[in-house]
Amino acid sequence: MTEIFVPTPEHEALRDLVRAREDARLDRMRARHRLGKFCLRHERGMPTTCWGTTRRAWLGRQAFSLPGQQQAFDDYLFAVDQVDRRIERLEAELDRLAWEGPHRELIARLRCMRGIDTLTAIGLVAEAGDFTRFKTAEQFMSFVGLVPSERSSGESRRQGSITKAGSARARRLLVEAAWNSRRRPTVGYQLSRRQGGQQPQVLERAWRCGAADELDYNERIILSIILEPGFHGTWTTQEIARAFGDETATADALAGLHAHGLIHRHQEYVFASRSAARLIEINEAA
Repeated sequence: MTEIFVPTPEHEALRDLVRAREDARLDRMRARHRLGKFCLRHERGMPTTCWGTTRRAWLGRQAFSLPGQQQAFDDYLFAVDQVDRRIERLEAELDRLAWEGPHRELIARLRCMRGIDTLTAIGLVAEAGDFTRFKTAEQFMSFVGLVPSERSSGESRRQGSITKAGSARARRLLVEAAWNSRRRPTVGYQLSRRQGGQQPQVLERAWRCGAADELDYNERIILSIILEPGFHGTWTTQEIARAFGDETATADALAGLHAHGLIHRHQEYVFASRSAARLIEINEAA
């Protein structure tokens, strides 16, 4: 029989809270889209490119001549404000659990890595559960569906796109965290604060997992292509060569990235697994 992970009631409660926050995030996106499209229909372009205090102040000053339009606008704006307050309450409780809950030590270790802060760390813990049940990074990658699918028969072997098995939420968090590997690693103010008080071996693993100082120019460019947002870090060798424009340099760069452990190769498929591997490494370092 195959052993499975049975979450505790506390872990189930944490998972429910994380997924409630994710649902609220999607509700906010939809509410903002509705409000934005309403303004566009009435030729009122909103200022700035993000939803901040400037845009909210501008929305509060809008007035429409017809009562029906004003009522519709007020309803859309009220929906945005309501979901913002929902998210604030949920995130406050998640932040409390991150500092006081039973998983606080693991969350603190995960926050030592670039691209992972409180919400990402607690989301991965909620979806993955006990990390010690994954003996290798490949096992964890299979769990979240970041490995190529396979359709083999006899001596014929055929691999396709990633399986996308398991939790889509965990897969999205891993891919977004992996995007930080496209840039040269640095320890800024926020990251240094998150790393405060951690054991030296945890910090060493966190730095080694995200460091790319030893990569040359072509390897950095190829890694940036592989981690391009929207492609989930999964390409074929031919697609990477076409994007880079030099087949020989692409092959050399891929060999270097594979030697550094930043990518995995399965026949013609290349995919980044650094975010998955570094989760396993930093959990073992504690």
